[in-house]
Amino acid sequence: MKHNILLIISLIISLSGVAKNNAKNVFEEYKKSHHLQCDDSLYIYKFVTEATSSISPELEKSYTWYYNNAIHTSKGNYSGKLLNGTFTKLDKRTNELVEKGSFTFGKKDGAWYNWGKNGGLQAYTEYKNGTPHGSFIQYTDGKQFAEKGSYQNGLKTKTWTTYEEGVVINTTNYKNGLKDGKSTTYDKNGNIEKVEHYKKGELDGKCYLYKDNKVVSKEVYKNGELKKEKKHIVRKFIKKLFKKKEKAEKSEDVKKAKEAKRAEKAEKREQRKKEKIEKREQKKKAKSAKEKTGKK
Repeated sequence: MKHNILLIISLIISLSGVAKNNAKNVFEEYKKSHHLQCDDSLYIYKFVTEATSSISPELEKSYTWYYNNAIHTSKGNYSGKLLNGTFTKLDKRTNELVEKGSFTFGKKDGAWYNWGKNGGLQAYTEYKNGTPHGSFIQYTDGKQFAEKGSYQNGLKTKTWTTYEEGVVINTTNYKNGLKDGKSTTYDKNGNIEKVEHYKKGELDGKCYLYKDNKVVSKEVYKNGELKKEKKHIVRKFIKKLFKKKEKAEKSEDVKKAKEAKRAEKAEKREQRKKEKIEKREQKKKAKSAKEKTGKK
């Protein structure tokens, strides 16, 4: 019994110690950061700031800070308490979310979301140290894609896809923020309209135009300059078609000429045959007349 009482007392002491430590941690955290709210005529802002901000700003970075009951953003410096933690922006009239994300010492960090007036998701962007880095998705109405791609240190990278009414109309490859590689344009039915090749943001290589899923023209570029004049493949095809037609017509004429020649030869043979028959008949008649004369 005595042993149990001692256990209970020690447990109470330890719990009180934990509670004291937690309270101390909360107080220390409060001294470091403040959870605040402010608003303007359109929006309500809920955010966390550093109690005191003393980091050295980077000239190429944008900073978001709080001063005099308002949020400010400036590039290369700040003059207030840096936002550091979760951030939400709400429509003052409807209380709906407009923007949500996180700051790390005044710079956007991690996933950021933007919503339109109808409450549909408008954009999703990933940040690192205040710069877009990672996935980017833009929507038309929260359901259909408008554009999708990736950033690396604020520059477009890999394949970016553009949509119209939910249908892919272009795919383009990027490297270090510049078009680099293949770019394909489609119509609303998914048929290819154009294929281009880029290198460091300039046209480089073969570029094709399509009609009804068939190549109708081709250009060749080098470092953005047209090196080979456009070949009108349709014209070439028509020319080839006419040549085939001319060849066929010529072949038909030759065939007809041969047939006419054969017919002419056959006619001559027939004529000679008739002439031979007539000669025989004439000889026969002459002989018969001679015999009659001799009898007289």
